[in-house]
Amino acid sequence: MSGDRHDMSDAEWEILRSVLSHKHQGPERVHDRRMMNGIFFVLRTGTPWRDLPERYGPYTTCFNRYNRWSRNGTWASIMEKLQRLAGDDDGDEMAKTVFLTTGQAVDCAQAEALLAGLGHDETVIGDREYDTDAVLELIKRASVTAVIPSRSSRKSPRPLDRETCRAHNLVERFFGKIKEFRRGATRYDKTARNFLSAVHLAVSRFLRRRIANQLFESRA
Repeated sequence: MSGDRHDMSDAEWEILRSVLSHKHQGPERVHDRRMMNGIFFVLRTGTPWRDLPERYGPYTTCFNRYNRWSRNGTWASIMEKLQRLAGDDDGDEMAKTVFLTTGQAVDCAQAEALLAGLGHDETVIGDREYDTDAVLELIKRASVTAVIPSRSSRKSPRPLDRETCRAHNLVERFFGKIKEFRRGATRYDKTARNFLSAVHLAVSRFLRRRIANQLFESRA
């Protein structure tokens, strides 16, 4: 399918198709690739759904798919499946877990959920927002290494592995990638559910590209 520069390549589409669920109620789905490209076009450019180019089919069909799959958690499931396909890469700035918080919430409020499932050989890197007794206690119970700068108010600052702490820029690079999707960067979606889906879709796009590159390198 030839189209916009935002459209998936053949390799990306084959990867996405491999993780799409084929179990659904109602009529058989058709034009999946065209519809998915339409959804990504809206997310990447930030254009209103009504202004979706005609080559992607009816905008209502694309919007209804996006909204329905946001509601039933399909986008999150697709991201998780692609994460398993991509495997671990210590040098990549991909999200492992994504949560939404209210605008006034402090970052460390989600620490317990973010730290769930950590292995004993892992390292937690965070900024000073995570330098709280509660967070440090969670990390200690998980038996992992904490690389978090001490707040200026700490009477006894902890030693800091500055070399490892530089890896914190992976988080900033991740947000930089997410902002390439204008609909997510400016939060055009009215509901938190659909906004979170935009993030899941952005991550899945980068994961598909990584997997496609891995396949290309393995065949070279």
